[in-house]
Amino acid sequence: MQQPLAQFLCAGQVRRQQGMVGQRTTPGLRDDRYRWVLDRLKSRRKELGMTQERLGELLGIHRQYVSRVELGERRLDIVEFVDFARALNLDPLLIVEDIEQAST
Repeated sequence: MQQPLAQFLCAGQVRRQQGMVGQRTTPGLRDDRYRWVLDRLKSRRKELGMTQERLGELLGIHRQYVSRVELGERRLDIVEFVDFARALNLDPLLIVEDIEQAST
């Protein structure tokens, strides 16, 4: 696994271990690849005509959490990323492949 992809996939786990879950923006949230993922998820939600509230219901989370994720105020860990992608009828592996292609 390439280093940038490994960093993306492991960021949530590291943040939990360091007691950093729930903290607001971090330098990693400004990473172009992560921003690209957030934009992809948000645009797909809108493409489906789905509200943040409906996505939250599907995921069992509050609408405000969805909003904070889309704004980059909350970082998704890998499990959340997969859940978001699947709720939006996206293949998480294809998104990761697209990240790799976009960053080369």
